[in-house]
Amino acid sequence: MEGWKSGRVGCYIGSGISLLQGYSNTISKSKCYPFKTRNQWERAGRPRPYEYPSFVVTDGLEIGINYPILKLHYVTCWENLMSQLDAAERLIFPLDVASIEEAKHYINLLDGVVSFFKIGMELQMVTTPDFIQELIDSGNRVFLDYKYLDIPATVERAVRRVSEMGVSFLTIHGNTANNRAAVAGRGDSDLKIMAVTVLTSLNREELKAFFGWSGTVEELVLQRAKSAMDTGCDGVIASGAETRAIKELTQDKLLIVTPGIRPAGYQEDDQKRRITAEQAIKAGADYLVIGRPIRDADDPRAQALEFIGEMDGAFRSRGRHHG
Repeated sequence: MEGWKSGRVGCYIGSGISLLQGYSNTISKSKCYPFKTRNQWERAGRPRPYEYPSFVVTDGLEIGINYPILKLHYVTCWENLMSQLDAAERLIFPLDVASIEEAKHYINLLDGVVSFFKIGMELQMVTTPDFIQELIDSGNRVFLDYKYLDIPATVERAVRRVSEMGVSFLTIHGNTANNRAAVAGRGDSDLKIMAVTVLTSLNREELKAFFGWSGTVEELVLQRAKSAMDTGCDGVIASGAETRAIKELTQDKLLIVTPGIRPAGYQEDDQKRRITAEQAIKAGADYLVIGRPIRDADDPRAQALEFIGEMDGAFRSRGRHHG
């Protein structure tokens, strides 16, 4: 019981694997670190409640002593823990690097904080099935942002192969024939097909100049979102500017993954339709892809935790979680 003080409370969570420690006077306003195991807590540097106004998940060895107060604080602790875990699991970090070695550097750096990783075009060139399997076997989720677009038969076969790997999300370009082929390839697996609507780096002028689209960005996004829903896709990739309209149009039947997340005051870059994490969640986004603000931070772990806290508050404000 070393390190425990009078006034601290513990909560037994689940089946006896985890114990939640914290100060009783901070329960109602605390944030929980997203540590599911003692090992994750150890690798994160063993943060303690006296260092942060938060709870820490450890093992359940002290449950005998703390059981009498379980009923007093179980609900509050459980809700805080589940909310923070949910927010952590909905932050997707893109491994936008040129080598497996660099990817593993960020995976290890964010271990215990981020558990959902996106592999895109750059890393795709050197990614192997073994690397993807290693990520999954380590308890992480994988999002292949490959944006498949080809003749339907090819797309169907490619998606079927991905569905056998245990990957969580796969992106495709969202036209009707492509959507149907991908959904057929997914079959009854757990793979979620995410249709790209309009890249967050594009604006109305560029859509007109390069694609001949004369309507607004939102009109094209909604058209593609409806097609994704009608063809059986699980969700869409869309900027935070369109999430609320998508949720209303589809009656909340699609997951929304939102990239282009930037903190307020962040330097200008190639993201034309950017939005803060809080704004995106409150507008209806279910998952956020956050890369450069974390990767380029002086302390990427601390920055990721800050985003998770911001997302957690926004989810609480929204009142429910999706997906």
